[in-house]
Amino acid sequence: MSTKSMFIIFDALRYDLFADKNIRKNLFPEIDKIIKKGFLTKAVANAQATQFVLPSLWTSSYPLDYGGYDFGIRNRSSYIEDIKKRKIKTYMMSTCNQMGVGNGYDDQFDEVYATNDYRLIIEQKINRTILYNINLYKNKQITKKQIITYLQKEFGITLNKILSFKSINDDLWPIKLKKINRKIILNC
Repeated sequence: MSTKSMFIIFDALRYDLFADKNIRKNLFPEIDKIIKKGFLTKAVANAQATQFVLPSLWTSSYPLDYGGYDFGIRNRSSYIEDIKKRKIKTYMMSTCNQMGVGNGYDDQFDEVYATNDYRLIIEQKINRTILYNINLYKNKQITKKQIITYLQKEFGITLNKILSFKSINDDLWPIKLKKINRKIILNC
């Protein structure tokens, strides 16, 4: 007997919309069918922002024990590894830029279907990670060599990962997103 499971994260969607069967049936009829065959559990997150919740959700560990929130789960093991040990094929579907390139969330899945806007991923990398270190350099807390090494590593990881998506399945992408992402891939 094979066991099938589906783990769905609805970011910023209140639990009470799913808990109320009438609301769920009217607003989310297909999800209602899935829930009726399984179960619905309320989970309380460790923080209020996606960037802070995902690392703990994926790894059952505290992000601050592993260098903070800026690198997702890149340096940690996730529950996907345990699923893979059981020879279960894994798929990830996402429109969440927090799970974007270079953060490790997609690394262990067999197939990934994501509709990320690569412009936003680059912007988030700059605003959430790189600018902090640039300010350290400006305030003379790190050397020029250290900031250059850091920029090469962190920005390099992001750009190289985007480049690796040249052959990604973009069937789910709207036409405008295809044009934008292809242009970014070309210019990486």
